[in-house]
Amino acid sequence: MLYISPSFNTVLGVFSMSITRAIIGADGRFAGVISATLDPAELEVLMNSLRAYPR
Repeated sequence: MLYISPSFNTVLGVFSMSITRAIIGADGRFAGVISATLDPAELEVLMNSLRAYPR
């Protein structure tokens, strides 16, 4: 399962959001975690490039 946080302001005043995923081993036990903090301003450039425009 992928967990996505609501947007928030960091202690540095940067508007961000986090995504986190637990890693489960072959035996079904917790094996680790992957987490990333995204800057929506930088992500906006990527998302706009995916937008379909009429031709």
